[in-house]
Amino acid sequence: MQFEMRAVRRMFVIALAAASSAIAQPLQTQFELLASEGGLSECRIGAVLMDAQTGEVLATKDSDESFIPASNMKLITAGTALQILGPDFVFQTELRWDEATGTLVVLGDGDPAFGDPKLLNEMGLSSEEFVDVWADSVAKNHIKNIKELVVDDRVFDREWVHGAWPVDQLNRWYCAEVAGINFHTNCITIYTNPSETGRPAVLETEPHSPWIELANKTRTTSRGNHAPWAARDYQTNDITVFGTIRFATDPLEVTIHDMPTYFGALLEHRLSIAGIEVERVRLVEKDEHLPEGEILAKVRTELPTALERVNVNSQNMYAEALLKRVSHEMTSLSGSWTNGTAAARMVLAERLGPAAGEEIVISDGSGMSRENSVTPRMLASWLRSFHGDEVFGPMLRDSMATPGNGTLRTRFKGIQLDNNVYAKSGYLNGVSALSGYVIDPDTDRTVIFVMLLNNQSSKVSRTTIKQYEEKVTDMLDDWLTEQKAGAGSFGG
Repeated sequence: MQFEMRAVRRMFVIALAAASSAIAQPLQTQFELLASEGGLSECRIGAVLMDAQTGEVLATKDSDESFIPASNMKLITAGTALQILGPDFVFQTELRWDEATGTLVVLGDGDPAFGDPKLLNEMGLSSEEFVDVWADSVAKNHIKNIKELVVDDRVFDREWVHGAWPVDQLNRWYCAEVAGINFHTNCITIYTNPSETGRPAVLETEPHSPWIELANKTRTTSRGNHAPWAARDYQTNDITVFGTIRFATDPLEVTIHDMPTYFGALLEHRLSIAGIEVERVRLVEKDEHLPEGEILAKVRTELPTALERVNVNSQNMYAEALLKRVSHEMTSLSGSWTNGTAAARMVLAERLGPAAGEEIVISDGSGMSRENSVTPRMLASWLRSFHGDEVFGPMLRDSMATPGNGTLRTRFKGIQLDNNVYAKSGYLNGVSALSGYVIDPDTDRTVIFVMLLNNQSSKVSRTTIKQYEEKVTDMLDDWLTEQKAGAGSFGG
């Protein structure tokens, strides 16, 4: 009798396995049909659709080939930061005063959120008001004269720009420099307002920076195109504003070179308005010993806040700051891309095994570099390793965008999703990516999707590619709903 029961159980397991295979097969067929539509067959597509619980691959295409991941690289960076820095990590930027030497020190921690205009806006503060809080803390301590204002940015090295980033785009917000003191996402905001027809527009900056002169080559017009734009000369803060101006418009974001020096000048400017004299402003020397002093003010940023800006908003500077901060945490040296990428490879090996290193090339943390490459299978395995992690898994998932939010704010229009979707999008010229989770809110059953498209054909529009990514996600959503219905019928 015992033997007969074992045989029945074995036959039952075989039947379940066969059913699972039968379920997966139609999904592969549907996926292949979607990948053949709209001229997509002329593009390189790598993809994996995976059951997060079992690891079963439900559908796949060139999953072991290497692809440029664009901003999907941020999923690697975010997971590495969670593992190395820990869930309770907090950035802390400090203002310290040493009365004996008359030295005021800005001690940086690489915080990418320091003075972030988006976060300040949520608090109802301007950038000047934010800095004035620090100036007020100096005034409240009855300090009237400062011999030296020293900016200590040594938490990171001074390789502010990654060597693989496009030089002709370094003035744009998504190529902002990365420093030990980051402020205002390392950009200056320029507002263009029309004046008299034929005259240059009126320019204003946020933060107000009177020591930076803008070359104004705009022209106010009452007809024709409204087309303001700005450029910054390489490795300088010489900014020129161009274009015809018809009306006040959305502001221009231009990156700032050498933010630690810029922030020192900004703080000196706000201190002078408060009636406090600063005799000298400078950056710290490499091996200089500074007095510890008294903490007058500090700004703290929790890791989840930074992760949300990385993945929901795809803020490149945040991702690079996290990678360099991981480097500093690991080595106690100034954070660098070299040591940060080494740390990421170490975490990959810990979570996925040593072979994972053969499936990835890590150049930077944000995905701006076209030298990054991953395989879809490895990226899916990475996401699966976090899905099963009770501590880090929810933090990584919650840092990702959802339909109608962040980088997905205009995505999945007209698509009715039954389950929860968390995803990271990615885009470079000729490259598109969308990866993440579809999660049943009732059972937590989860499927993982990774879609990487390279070598976009000129015959295929960006809209077509987005629609393909969304159709695949919708297909997974339907599949997951069907699985729950099937399980309910079986259980009943």
